[in-house]
Amino acid sequence: MHGSFEGFSPIVLNILSGHASWFVSALIVAQLFFIVIMKLFNRSTVSLVIAALLSLVAVYIIGNSESAYYYEADLWHVNEALLGFTVMVIGYLFSKNEVAVSGKLFSGVGIIALVIMFMFTKCCMCLYDIKAIFAPVTAPVFSLFFFDLIVSVFLLVGIFRLLPENKVLVWVGQRSIAYYFICGGCPFVVAELMNKIGFSYAAYWQVPIVYILVCLLSTTIVALIYRYTRILKRP
Repeated sequence: MHGSFEGFSPIVLNILSGHASWFVSALIVAQLFFIVIMKLFNRSTVSLVIAALLSLVAVYIIGNSESAYYYEADLWHVNEALLGFTVMVIGYLFSKNEVAVSGKLFSGVGIIALVIMFMFTKCCMCLYDIKAIFAPVTAPVFSLFFFDLIVSVFLLVGIFRLLPENKVLVWVGQRSIAYYFICGGCPFVVAELMNKIGFSYAAYWQVPIVYILVCLLSTTIVALIYRYTRILKRP
């Protein structure tokens, strides 16, 4: 593959191969795949479920580095995108049935059950030293990895639903897709600027400063995107 791009700078090569920011690359591919499936099969729930199951099989075969068929090139992080697509489908199905599901899933008993399942998966991982690393997916026990992923997401959603509404979090959440797309570039820019002025990251107190600067830069860019462009639909 590298021979095909001979003469290109490493930065251009990373962008063309989708490796400049694995999270953004995977998000783009997953979103495009989701849109294509929705368009081709007219939002069919059955088709989405089948596509999600096939994606999980593909992730297990080519996206898990423990597998003999692991795809090392991972252009545009298709491996991670397939897993992301499956999570998107679960989120879509949840949103369609939110009223029916929420009453049971996010009840007092439901939250307790999610906490127990969350602790169970973490104890198993610690007890048997099971590593679950994302990008690339490294999961010797893939079923436990995926179960932990889904339980963790629903537990976080359930906890945040219990909290009082916060206008700042609502604003950020409604524009989260824009934050995702710049989540690689903004930290890089801030880090480069801080390095220029000799910010050494030698103490823990320096980390919150950089985090705040990244948040401010990201929020400014997101606000400008929604204010002056039509790239994304305004909430």
